[in-house]
Amino acid sequence: MLLIFALLELQSWFQKLAAPPRLQPLGGLVTGFFGGLTGQQGALRSIFLLRAGLAAKPFIATGVMIAILVDLARLSTYAASFAALGLNPDGQEALLVGVGTLAAFAGAWAATRHLEKLTITAIRSVVAVLMCLIGLALCAGVVG
Repeated sequence: MLLIFALLELQSWFQKLAAPPRLQPLGGLVTGFFGGLTGQQGALRSIFLLRAGLAAKPFIATGVMIAILVDLARLSTYAASFAALGLNPDGQEALLVGVGTLAAFAGAWAATRHLEKLTITAIRSVVAVLMCLIGLALCAGVVG
């Protein structure tokens, strides 16, 4: 119960944050850099985009386009790493890449089917809860 109260308080605090439009390029650079450094690009990008004043559709579209560009850059690195390390392209690593790719498409498909029903408030709430869960998982050493 205390955790739920803390999450609601955090969400209330988070909703009051705002970045002026002139600082958005700087915010993109900072979140991109630290996202690349920590591997939490999507999480940091979501935090920043939620405070950019976007409606639900532009928020989702912007996040998806950035993710596509980042993943395109990653794919060449993954392919080179697989080849350099002599990893089996039919092994567990390829299975993980395939499952991750299918999960991304499934998420995009589900979002487009329900996009008309989504509000930015609902998205903010879900992102806030998920960010707290990711933070707890990082602190507990489950991810990271």
